[in-house]
Amino acid sequence: ILVTDAPNVWYLEDSNGDGKADIRKPILTGFAMTNPQHTVNSPTYGLDNWIYLAHEGFSSAVVYAEKFGDKGSDIRFADKPGPTVKNERRNVRFRPDTFELETTSSTSQFGLGFDDYGHLLTANNSNHAREEVISATYLARNPDLMTASSMQDVSDHGAAAQVFSIVKNPRFELLSGTGVFTSACGITWWNGGTLIAEPVHGIVHRDIWQPAGATHKASRAKEGVEFLASTDPWFRPVNFYNGPDGALYVIDYYRKVIEHPEWTSRETAEAKDIYDGQALGRIYRVTQKEGIAPAAPPRLSQATSATLVTHLESPHIWWRRTAQRLLVDRQDESAIAPLRQLAHSGKSPLARLHALWTLEGLHKLEPAQIIAALKDADPGVRENAIRLAETHHIDEILQLEADPSPRVRFQLLASLGSLSTPASAAVRKKLLERDLEDRWFQLAALSASSNDALPALESTVRSPQTPGRASYVEQLGSILGARGKAPEITRVLSMAASSKDWW
Repeated sequence: ILVTDAPNVWYLEDSNGDGKADIRKPILTGFAMTNPQHTVNSPTYGLDNWIYLAHEGFSSAVVYAEKFGDKGSDIRFADKPGPTVKNERRNVRFRPDTFELETTSSTSQFGLGFDDYGHLLTANNSNHAREEVISATYLARNPDLMTASSMQDVSDHGAAAQVFSIVKNPRFELLSGTGVFTSACGITWWNGGTLIAEPVHGIVHRDIWQPAGATHKASRAKEGVEFLASTDPWFRPVNFYNGPDGALYVIDYYRKVIEHPEWTSRETAEAKDIYDGQALGRIYRVTQKEGIAPAAPPRLSQATSATLVTHLESPHIWWRRTAQRLLVDRQDESAIAPLRQLAHSGKSPLARLHALWTLEGLHKLEPAQIIAALKDADPGVRENAIRLAETHHIDEILQLEADPSPRVRFQLLASLGSLSTPASAAVRKKLLERDLEDRWFQLAALSASSNDALPALESTVRSPQTPGRASYVEQLGSILGARGKAPEITRVLSMAASSKDWW
């Protein structure tokens, strides 16, 4: 089990079956012991075989500066020399097997999640539905590119959206928002959408996610009513888990008072009842209407590798992700042949997808499998195949230039930014021209080398004005200013002085 407990992320193991962790060792260290809702949390295994940590960075404390004023240090592996990352407002991801450590381009306050195809979902207390659209890997290519955020607010009903609480005699602290999201946390992918906890209002909110250009749109599953609500003012849902039985497990913190200490009144902080309910937390099991018969706990650690491969075809994400994790952990070569067969002819696109990433985790993914996946009928598989092609240097990705899926085209444009061949440059230009009005396509194009900025500007200003083209020109000008190269700036000023065009 991995446990976040700042400044460390701990590995705990019960090696003799007595129910106690006799092995305890820190894996990562350096995280700030800061205001509780901002400190590192929620270890989550990603489709790409990295472990992700929600991390919003330290919060400046004033009232409780001594207790929560720690700013941490560089984050690093605790027991091995290796990479370090800055303790900043970014999520963290790591590979304990290869001792790799990175920050993502996004941040999440409490909880993070992934959809079926590996897109990273984030939230903060007032914004319940966000998606990391472009990764840090791409943004790092162009240090002259300034972008406000790598995340899209995907909710079609607003960020600090209205909530529909049924709590009787609700309690709100000093700065808690009322009637809107003020404590959103625990974002979890479930049945084609997300669940988000809102403990101040005692509700669980559900959104259905649909593709929208390079990202998604999240809509209420039902208007005017929440997925789960209680009249009990102590009901404080904070997190969820997909169970192996297909049920949803809801973590109820169950407290009279919920507020982080820096933002509550002194009267509340010093009240005798501030911890009321601390022994009453509970777990709710939510099933379909017809119910799910309780099943014996799975023993996948005892399953053969061949059996684990079959579980990659499960309709339930718990089985797929757990089977993949165990297969990668085992590094068992007997799984390679059935995995290749599943990647080639699996009936479910998600089974084919997991087979590809499992082979990648076993270091046995071959170009032939990626090339086949680039032609898959499912756009999510094609999108992931482009990501997998990056480290295998597969030119066939250029053939997806006219793919009907905006998400596939976006991924292709982002991936091609690392190449500098004439063929890749020609495809990048066509991709951007087709989807220039989507700001994420602009960002994917701009994330390539800043050496491209002046030629891109000279080309773009010859075209008619559109909102997207105007935004793109503005960002190109910003990059050229950041580069600070006199000949380039002279050229831009000369062009501007001799033109009366829109740009």
